[in-house]
Amino acid sequence: MSDSRVLACIGAILLGTAFGCGHGFEQPLPVDSVNPQALFDEWKALVDNPEANKDNNRYIELVHEMAAASPDILHKIVDVIADPSTKPESRVMAMGSLNGFVMTDMLPKLLKLTDPSMESSTRAGITILLSSVNTPECMERIRQLANDSDKRVKFAATVGLVSQGDADARKSAQALYFEPSLPPQYRERIAFTLAQVPQPEDVKVLAAATADSAFDPMTRAMAIGSLVTLGDPAAIPSLQQCVDSDAPPEVKDLARDALASLKSQQEAAASESAPPVGGVSAP
Repeated sequence: MSDSRVLACIGAILLGTAFGCGHGFEQPLPVDSVNPQALFDEWKALVDNPEANKDNNRYIELVHEMAAASPDILHKIVDVIADPSTKPESRVMAMGSLNGFVMTDMLPKLLKLTDPSMESSTRAGITILLSSVNTPECMERIRQLANDSDKRVKFAATVGLVSQGDADARKSAQALYFEPSLPPQYRERIAFTLAQVPQPEDVKVLAAATADSAFDPMTRAMAIGSLVTLGDPAAIPSLQQCVDSDAPPEVKDLARDALASLKSQQEAAASESAPPVGGVSAP
């Protein structure tokens, strides 16, 4: 797979929607009225034809239905991922399908798929899946992969560790964001991840993200909201840049509100710190 395709795959799995479909889920049928194997067969037919079904959310709906009817059938999705004959795009759909559904007894096979002998995008995608499983075995493997020689795998592991609250990985991601050679998709993923649980030291990255026209409006909106939460006036110039740009109207509106909020906070803080009239401090 090309670098651009790998980046798209990694971003897709991280968002938890494989190809980023936009349709809502239908109400699942009662568990006792469905056949798990029939659900899997329908899922497999969709995944086997990614060109026609990449924007169809039905295969994600089917995973929810399979999980409700018989969770063990989800092991067959792992088998699809591990099958060397699976198309790369189909494998991406399969990895995206497992987001939120990784079970403990899947881990031995999934961990094997991070081996250096495996294809790069598969290793990166599985690394992302494993980073949401907070077991000692998985976390140890993710920390190993954060030093991997494959830049895609290393990035996926670093972002995964950030999402698990690893302070060192967070510092690495903050520094990596400003590397000139870092692709926009990687920068966006860092901003998206940091914005989940923003910390004061994230302000520089989040402020830059608000003004980045290459980013999805959702990511920019999350960054803007995080800046309001953090309340650091250092973000004011970037928010003003966003307001003055050709960003989507909804993003500009959020930035304008955030700008007003931060300026108000700044003025309130200045007022509280100013001495009273006459220069005499209150006792």
